[in-house]
Amino acid sequence: MNEYIEKLKNACRKNSLRYTIQREKVFLAVANNKTHPDVRAVYDTVKKDLKDISMDTIYRNLQTLEDLNLIFRVDNQIPMVRFDAEMKEHAHFICSKCGNIWDIPIKDNIQIQIDKKIGQIQNINVQIRGICQKCAGKIKFQ
Repeated sequence: MNEYIEKLKNACRKNSLRYTIQREKVFLAVANNKTHPDVRAVYDTVKKDLKDISMDTIYRNLQTLEDLNLIFRVDNQIPMVRFDAEMKEHAHFICSKCGNIWDIPIKDNIQIQIDKKIGQIQNINVQIRGICQKCAGKIKFQ
């Protein structure tokens, strides 16, 4: 069985949530798309299998998956929220010209100490901004 489906089933069981086909399709649309899809891309992917699905259902399921720590928002500062289901430590390279996002592996675990009075870390999101090779070729330097 697909590891993502197993993760989703376990998270639903642990949190007393129903396992629905809509939730599964939304999760798989994020998990199987390595370009960090936005809400519209998730909707377009899911709509191929579930013709009656609404954008509201997509939004609600993305929020639920985020609450279950199965996905996370890559960056709240880009115009359209993008999602990632890869929960292993990694960084993101975000092109400041085209907005594409690439996963960057992290060789050593990131160790951050936070005073317990402040809170508990749920995830770490390292972002590297720059200009991708494709866009760099389009830039004329003076």
